[in-house]
Amino acid sequence: MQDVPIALVGAGHGGKAILQTLLETPGIIVKYVYDLDPEAPGILYAKKRGLTTHNDASFQQIHNDPTLRLVFDVTGQESVFTQLKQLKNDNCNLVGPLATRVIFELLEQKTTIMSKLLEHQQNLEANIVKRTGECELANRNLIDKIQEYEILNEKLQQINNEKTRYLLQATHQLKAPFAAIQSYVDIIIQGFTGTIPDQTMEIMEKVKVRCDLLQRSIKEMLKLANLKSCIEENIKMAPTLISKVMVQVVKEHEVIATCRGIKLIVNLEENEQQVVCSEEQISILFAILVENAINYSHKDGEIIITISPSTHDALFVSIQDHGIGIDPKHHNKIFDEYYRTNCAVNKHENGTGLGMSIAKEIVHLHNFSLSLKSQEGEGATFTISMPTS
Repeated sequence: MQDVPIALVGAGHGGKAILQTLLETPGIIVKYVYDLDPEAPGILYAKKRGLTTHNDASFQQIHNDPTLRLVFDVTGQESVFTQLKQLKNDNCNLVGPLATRVIFELLEQKTTIMSKLLEHQQNLEANIVKRTGECELANRNLIDKIQEYEILNEKLQQINNEKTRYLLQATHQLKAPFAAIQSYVDIIIQGFTGTIPDQTMEIMEKVKVRCDLLQRSIKEMLKLANLKSCIEENIKMAPTLISKVMVQVVKEHEVIATCRGIKLIVNLEENEQQVVCSEEQISILFAILVENAINYSHKDGEIIITISPSTHDALFVSIQDHGIGIDPKHHNKIFDEYYRTNCAVNKHENGTGLGMSIAKEIVHLHNFSLSLKSQEGEGATFTISMPTS
């Protein structure tokens, strides 16, 4: 684009503002700046910028320069406008006082807007700096908290390991003296110590029931402690046909179920894929779930056990009973150690409260998932999801 030569007449404050804008506009060349006052703001500014300035009112340069294309009259004097109109060449346009005033007003608004924008920018930058500092501080605090939690978690793990070791030691120490007590009770009940009164026999029978419960508790405490101290990498895993394990568990529990009038129904899918797992632990898991289903089912009820593949490379094993059920508010708590609902205690008073904790640990060690669907009085369905790949 060809440069446009311009002359400015009147270099007061308004003229200076227009001059500054013209000098910042690409393609504009300010050739002459006029004002009768040699100390006018626009004249002084023009001199600093190396422009040609004049302090006369003859405007001979405007008259003699055929290259000029635009003249700004910022004097506000009608006589000056008339004189410039007569002096300029035909190819030169003249912007009079009225148009110049409009331009000046626009420039003032521009200056005001730019000032406000600058203020907003400065405030925004200050806020960014402030927020950045706050975020950095919050981030440092978060890092400190994470480190504190890591240290706390490590201490809790140490405490839990110590608790597990103590539990193992305590239960092992209990086994021998308790086995002796149990043997003495059996000897007395079987009459090897002579005839005993009926009332004493009744008491001894109760002692034997409690001994059996305590024996199961010790075994399950040991089992749970061993599971909690077990490292996943040390578990002997192998491809296992899950249906084979379940069938064996069902056979082991058929006598108990039959005695209570409960029918065990097993549904197996064809083309079952094997699951990599510890057969021993999965057998324990199934035994816990099947035994619970038997204990909390009603007489002459049925338990439906289903093994079915899914379309997501997993095998589903569900154990469904039609017994007392579990209120949804207890669903999470039943996996806690020694937790038993009132309904469960009333139905089966000799439970240890450790079975579901053991089941949860086995599922966790195998990276399986265990879900529960149940309502109080409507039975319960436990479903295990086992990845097959």
